[in-house]
Amino acid sequence: MALYENVLFAQMLAGADYAAGTFTGTVTNFTGYQRVTYLLNSGTNGANGTVDVAVYHAATATATKAAITSAEFVQLTTSNDNAIYALDVPVTSATPHQTVVATVVTTCDFGVSAIGVRKILSPVTQSKTVVVV
Repeated sequence: MALYENVLFAQMLAGADYAAGTFTGTVTNFTGYQRVTYLLNSGTNGANGTVDVAVYHAATATATKAAITSAEFVQLTTSNDNAIYALDVPVTSATPHQTVVATVVTTCDFGVSAIGVRKILSPVTQSKTVVVV
């Protein structure tokens, strides 16, 4: 089975300089996927700038979204910007549509992507000892 059959890549919020405000990302349908890994790629925050990003979900793309408990990134500030952060979020069959909501204070440079995983594979085990020569 090819990689593209088991994962879904989605751009939630395009990388850009965001002014102060609240921004909602693209709503993505993760039906059939078990988990989503969100990647927050932080550029440089403006002076005293902060970014708060949380993951929301809903039953349909147009339904009212609710925040997923404990599915938020650490607040980005000028002391921890210019880094990449990852967040692992489960997908439930009742609310498979997910998005991100970012709240920005002062101009900040960032973007959010998501990788949906259809199957979680078990680790490979070997019954025989491997000898490296």
